Amino acid sequence: MNIRLTGYFDKNFGDDLMQLVLIKGLPEYNFFADCGKKEMLLHLKDEKNVLPMREDVPFDAFVNVIGTGFKYDSKMNIIQKILSIPHEKKIREKKACTVGCSVDYSARRLENALIKRELNKYDYISCRDAKSYEIIRKAAPKKRVFLHNDLVFALPEEYIFPKTGEDCLGIIPTQKIFSAENYAYFEILAKYCDEFIEKTSKKVLLFAFDSGTENDFFAVNGIKSLMKNADFAEIISYNSDPEYIMKNISRCGKIISSRFHGLVASLLSGIPAYAVSDASKAKILCEKHGLPYIKKSGLTFEALSETAAKTVNPVFAPESEKEDAKKHISGLKEYLESEND
Repeated sequence: MNIRLTGYFDKNFGDDLMQLVLIKGLPEYNFFADCGKKEMLLHLKDEKNVLPMREDVPFDAFVNVIGTGFKYDSKMNIIQKILSIPHEKKIREKKACTVGCSVDYSARRLENALIKRELNKYDYISCRDAKSYEIIRKAAPKKRVFLHNDLVFALPEEYIFPKTGEDCLGIIPTQKIFSAENYAYFEILAKYCDEFIEKTSKKVLLFAFDSGTENDFFAVNGIKSLMKNADFAEIISYNSDPEYIMKNISRCGKIISSRFHGLVASLLSGIPAYAVSDASKAKILCEKHGLPYIKKSGLTFEALSETAAKTVNPVFAPESEKEDAKKHISGLKEYLESEND
């Protein structure tokens, strides 16, 4: 079966892992990644069932592997979506599926209308949290909608590494493009990193999970530049090699993450972690697993430090959740091979 693969191609650790997990789980299918920038597909270069995109290949289905992909919160996103509409006829003529998503409704009518329109392009939708499930069922009531744990929980064991015992502090930040809030956030994280180093004499690992448009390198570099003990900080920048990130996760004794998949990686590796985030997906994940959660907006050093002091026990993702995550793959396969259109 020939699959036209779409998704968020941006050298993003979480989205790259989602694509990788699905492709590894369906080795009998041929995947053609629909991305003109080959440098964004380097995480798939060793997968034998991923082939160069060819317009002359007859596709059996379209599969969109995406996390928080249905967002039109900027003029640029809206314009790009509108420009893509003339190409949608090809999608509607084949089985169309989206796998592993989460969805938030916006306060803006135009964005909600685009989200609803986008969801209704797909016949099969699997999502990763109950809130998204409710939104999708309401927006696309005639579609097949399924709820499973995040796809990355199905990550093969070969990507999970034993703890090294270094007990570094892991910081997984984000940044808002053109936001005046970045500096205060960076400053608080830098202050906590310095406190950790002065108390323990151990290293801090600053993770940049997105090295593309979202540019987490800007965030980690900003934090390091504000640290007094910057010599104890090591930048771990994602560059299309998920194994490299997971190996460095295993070096940590504690993780503070503003990235959803930083929390998932912590749960898979059994590293004590908590979230500093405004994203509902992070809050939902933390509530489900009993991880501490504090809001990124209005963050204070006192709240960060107090929560870190209480975050000492690791939480492991149960095997049942890993098995449930695999249903994104098995459910998709069942649908693709069915007679239903």
